[in-house]
Amino acid sequence: PTEAKPPEDPFSIVLRDGSRVFGDLVGIDDGNVTIRSHRMGNLNINRKAVASITRLKGSGILWNGPFGPSGWVYNSDPKVPLPAEGRRWRTVEGGSIATVGLRQRVTLPWKLDKPVEVAFEIRSSERPEFELRLLSEKFTDAITTWDDEVVLRRGGYFVPLTTLSEDDRSLSLRFFWDPASSRGAVATREGKVLGRWEIVPDGAEVTPGDAIAPKDGIYRFAPSKPNRESGKKNFLPPDGITWINRGKDLVIESLLIREWDGNLPKEQTVADDESDSRFETTDGTLLHGNLLGLNPSGLSIGEADSPNQTIPLDRLLSAHFPKPSTGDTAKTDSSALLQFGDGSLLNGTVEGLADGRLKIQSPFSPDPIDADAAGLSEIRWNYPPETIAPLIKFDKIAIGTNTVFHGTWEPSASDRLCWRLIGASQAVPLAENNSTIEITRATPEDRQWPRAATLF
Repeated sequence: PTEAKPPEDPFSIVLRDGSRVFGDLVGIDDGNVTIRSHRMGNLNINRKAVASITRLKGSGILWNGPFGPSGWVYNSDPKVPLPAEGRRWRTVEGGSIATVGLRQRVTLPWKLDKPVEVAFEIRSSERPEFELRLLSEKFTDAITTWDDEVVLRRGGYFVPLTTLSEDDRSLSLRFFWDPASSRGAVATREGKVLGRWEIVPDGAEVTPGDAIAPKDGIYRFAPSKPNRESGKKNFLPPDGITWINRGKDLVIESLLIREWDGNLPKEQTVADDESDSRFETTDGTLLHGNLLGLNPSGLSIGEADSPNQTIPLDRLLSAHFPKPSTGDTAKTDSSALLQFGDGSLLNGTVEGLADGRLKIQSPFSPDPIDADAAGLSEIRWNYPPETIAPLIKFDKIAIGTNTVFHGTWEPSASDRLCWRLIGASQAVPLAENNSTIEITRATPEDRQWPRAATLF
């Protein structure tokens, strides 16, 4: 098994073929985005292949992901066997995580003891049905779906937020909470406030259970105890953020935790013109325009009918770029998808592995990629190999009780058993192992079977 570790770099770059790499921005021009990566060194990426750039840490950003399985837990006690749901969450394109299991849950441990904003985007193949629990030592808030309604729930109180249509397949919301003042809010991605609430002392007037909107728009709740009930054996959710899928499937596209200054966001207009790039700063400001390049001051953005703007790099939260016109994209054919424990995903052709370094030819980079192989968790071949004979035509080796390989046993001058796996170019000696070994030879195709002259 490969331990999942978070990336060391400050930015995540998602590409149009589903690849995801991490690095620091070094340069942007008309042709390339250049990054400096812990895993791949200096790397030039075809600019037309870049779908988005997102800050992962720094400048008030506490956590921004997901980046594969790193950081997520399925059980608060590592000594207890992993429950079934831990095997039903997987990494998908761009490093998002997804499940197709009903009532499957996953938790990001986090101390919610300071003013924070938790922003998320999810999607589903049907109308999203989910529950997002925010749990601390003093409270439990939940954003959940009740049929087509999305509500915030705390104890026996709730705040209606929005209504989903049958055609809705995604949802983006921002949750704000200040434990010191005991007040919170939920807003859309654009900053439209959908609901506000505050916790009042025992005995003070509270909002009725039917959640009729108060005149001042602020719902008032009595204090409530945190609820750690999970309904799952051997699972006690730790402090943090827990997702529960209550529908057919669920994809967690993004989850952002950042410091909150206590001010509610101002509603901003999101342009419908998909030909412009969209930029968000660390304070939540949205900008639209054309990315001109990266200079020492930051990202230079050209906007229609207005002077060019510059976003200092330390204030950039994310940049999303429009898809190039048909026929204007880089070729995306590749033979394999490589997945790493830190969430890196690379589409390309593996040309070799030596001294712990992978040589990869990728459609998004004009130069061969020299990548550190540490943390490589999976290679998924996109094209099947040439037609392979049925396994019955190969030798079989059983090592111990749980390991079985097919291939060919080949004689060797070495004192160790040599085995050539199916598809391998040559045989390799087996590692020393104290387990029992059983070899079953394949039956030659030209073998003559004895026959009885007559049955009677």
